[in-house]
Amino acid sequence: MKYYISADGGGTKLMSVLFDENFRLRGVGRSGAVNLNFSSPDQVRGHMEESLRECLREARPQALEAVYFAGPGPVDLYQEVLGRMTKTPPVTRLFEGAACVYAGLVKDSGVAAIAGTGSSVFCIEKGECRRLVGGWGSLVGDEGSGYDIGRLGIRAAVSAYEGRGPETLILKLLYDAFGIQDMRQMVPIIYSGSYRQVISGVCRLVARAAGEQDRTAVDIFRRAGAIQARQVADAVKLEYPEENTEVVIAGSAWKGSPAMFQTFRDCLGQTCPQVQVKKSVFVPAAGGVVCQLLKSGPIDGAKREFLRTEFRQLLFGED
Repeated sequence: MKYYISADGGGTKLMSVLFDENFRLRGVGRSGAVNLNFSSPDQVRGHMEESLRECLREARPQALEAVYFAGPGPVDLYQEVLGRMTKTPPVTRLFEGAACVYAGLVKDSGVAAIAGTGSSVFCIEKGECRRLVGGWGSLVGDEGSGYDIGRLGIRAAVSAYEGRGPETLILKLLYDAFGIQDMRQMVPIIYSGSYRQVISGVCRLVARAAGEQDRTAVDIFRRAGAIQARQVADAVKLEYPEENTEVVIAGSAWKGSPAMFQTFRDCLGQTCPQVQVKKSVFVPAAGGVVCQLLKSGPIDGAKREFLRTEFRQLLFGED
C-alpha cells in the first residue's frame, strides 16, 4: 500500500493529512502556527512534531510515496521532522494559492481569495502562480484578514470603552475571553510577544458578536468582504480581462459571518460580472489529495462525490 501526506501550515495552525493510494483518509494531525516570521524555530518544530505524530499514529506507514506542503511554513524543517518518523521522499511545495484552488475548486486553475490569519489573492493556472496580490504581512498588509478583523474589533471596543464610538458586544466579549475588568488591561496582552496570535484570535469574538447581529461587528466583516473583492477585481482585470474564471474563497476568516461573503460576491458581481464566485469544497490541507488524484486525469462528478464522502472531515465548513 502506498501512502501520501498533504499538509497546509501558516500563521495560526498546521494540518497534516495522510491518505493511501485508493484515496482513503488514514489520519489527520492538527497543531499550531508554523510561520517562522511570527513563531520561533523551536515552536515551529514542536508544532510539526505534534501534527505528524497525530497524523501517523494509527496507520504507521513505513514509507511515503509523496508529500505535499502548502503555506509559508518551512518545508525543509517539515521534511526533517517527518524523516525521523518514516522514510520520505523530497517534499513537494505547493503554492498556497494552488493548494486553495486544488482543494476549493477540485481542479488546477482558478483564483483563490485567501483570508486566514493573513490575506492574499492568487491567480493559479495548472498549479502554477500567474499573479499574487497581497501577502505582505500584518504590519503593512493583510487587509481583510482574520488579523485585520481582530484589530478592527479591538479598535471598535476601545472606541466604545472611551465613549467615542457606538456600543458593541465586542467589548464585553473581550472582557470575558481575557478575564479582564477594564479595557486598559488589554494593553499588555495585545503587546505581548505573541501579539499576532492574540489579535487574529479576536476575529472569533467579532464573529460571535456578528452572530448576535451586533452592527459594528457585522460592518467589520462587510468591510473585509469589500476589501477582498477589490483585491480580486484588480488581479482578475490584470490576468483575465476577457476571460471567464472561477474565484474560490479560502481561510477561516470567511467563516466568521455570512456578511463577508455576501458583500464579496455582490461587489465582484458589479466590478467583474464574468467571474463565478464559489465557496471552497475542502480546506487547503486537502490540496495535495486533489493534486495527486489529478495525475490520473480530470476529476469527474463521481470522483468528486467520492472525495466529499471519504474526506468529509476536511470539508470547508467542517474543519
